[in-house]
Amino acid sequence: MEDLGRKLFFSVCVFIVFLNFTNAYSQHNTKVVLRDFTETALRTTMQTNINAVLNAVNRAYDNGSSVLEFPKESLTDSARNTLLSLWGNSRFYCTKAGILAERVLHRYDGYQVRNIPVCFVRGEEGDKYQQLYFNFNHNGKITGVNIAPDMHQYTNIMNKVDADDVADATQKQIIENVIANFRTAYNTKDINYLEAIYSDDALIITGNVFRRVTTDGIVLQEVGYKVQTKEEYIENLRKKVFDNNKWINIKLTTLEITQHIDYPYLYGVNLYQEWKADNYSDEGYLFLLFDFRNEKEPIIWVRTWQAAVDNKGHEVKYKPGELYSLDDIDWIGQ
Repeated sequence: MEDLGRKLFFSVCVFIVFLNFTNAYSQHNTKVVLRDFTETALRTTMQTNINAVLNAVNRAYDNGSSVLEFPKESLTDSARNTLLSLWGNSRFYCTKAGILAERVLHRYDGYQVRNIPVCFVRGEEGDKYQQLYFNFNHNGKITGVNIAPDMHQYTNIMNKVDADDVADATQKQIIENVIANFRTAYNTKDINYLEAIYSDDALIITGNVFRRVTTDGIVLQEVGYKVQTKEEYIENLRKKVFDNNKWINIKLTTLEITQHIDYPYLYGVNLYQEWKADNYSDEGYLFLLFDFRNEKEPIIWVRTWQAAVDNKGHEVKYKPGELYSLDDIDWIGQ
């Protein structure tokens, strides 16, 4: 009888350990380690903050909660609002239990950690898995969160910078950050940010791809372009796009960043845009003319879009000079 009791006790203990083990690994837990960073105290603070934020997201996802709660000391209100907007667009979680961040990028206003992998549950199969980057101030507090271009794209851009030109490297970092903010604003439907970044006198050329099926079952598409004022664009964006789509995901691939020769505060940015939403999708070439006279609050003077496919659904092979660029801008100094 005593042996039977021991066996039962042992079986119960094993079962409890098994339950604890499976429960621990049914949850998404993430630990980020910042490897390439020598300032020990600051590294500890940054690790604590990013891990607190990621695991708050993971817990909310695992618990099926619609509410995200973060430690106040870990991030600014701006960063918190961005995460809440991302969550409102699509619940997500960090896909890795352990992340060894090989590089901490030194920025003009602090630090940046990239390539934090997440899964957005509302995304289509090819869009579910994306990466976030986190900006930190000099005290290690998270000041910004954005959907990131991949590290390969970032490296390609920075490799084009003169190794001795610190100012140019800093400006390229600022521009890449603004582009990431710009993309995230569309994904999170941050109409206030978009309204602020476009100049009141901005030239905005938008396009739409209209698809129809003939009686023979052939799918045809037509591309239409429209010139809009900022007021018209923002109003259409708010009522026709954001209000009619619960989920929006755009990807921006930076193709080229060009500084104006005569007006160095002007930068032309050429991008490839992939737009996907509940009710509409397209791909095309985007050109943005940025004015960086106020680096903390840059504005966009020109936004143009050109379709990547023609009316027959074939890829458009644009010749040199056919895509909008800085060369098309006749700027009268202000």
